[in-house]
Amino acid sequence: KPTLYHEATHQLLAAHLKPSPVIAKDENFWLIEGIACYIESFRVTNGEVRLGDPLFPRFVAARYRKTVDRYYLSLEKFTAMGKDAFQSHPQIENNYSQASGLVHFFMHYDGGRYRDDLIEHLRQNYQQAATGHRPKTLEDLTGVEFSELDQQYGEYVLKVSKSLNEEFGDVSDR
Repeated sequence: KPTLYHEATHQLLAAHLKPSPVIAKDENFWLIEGIACYIESFRVTNGEVRLGDPLFPRFVAARYRKTVDRYYLSLEKFTAMGKDAFQSHPQIENNYSQASGLVHFFMHYDGGRYRDDLIEHLRQNYQQAATGHRPKTLEDLTGVEFSELDQQYGEYVLKVSKSLNEEFGDVSDR
């Protein structure tokens, strides 16, 4: 099911937002894959729809990459990667993990503080060709510099990991 949700997300966004011929060709490709990875966590349990379960494997992997592997590309570098750079990167699996973790961060950090900004960024990326405008950066949309967002992401990952470990024991291998 996760692969179905992932690919369906790409299709639904493309159909609804009428994307540029090549979405995120020159920058921000992480977001295109990250949002699809995030939607993989879609679940309906007892009639309740859930997204973003921190125990979903993609998010566990993202925290592991950051805290154990110490793999993390700064947002400045990560957002600068277009489709080709992202897909040909030697650490592509780690980049998918990071993209998943970053979307989770932007959706849930501080009660969803950056959620609307991320969604607006996604919309602008999909509609770039139609509008003729380059998408605003996440720095511009959030009003927070990339370096501070990087720091907040690191703190968020540690906080979520600590909380889950206290509740469930070591969750890094799930």
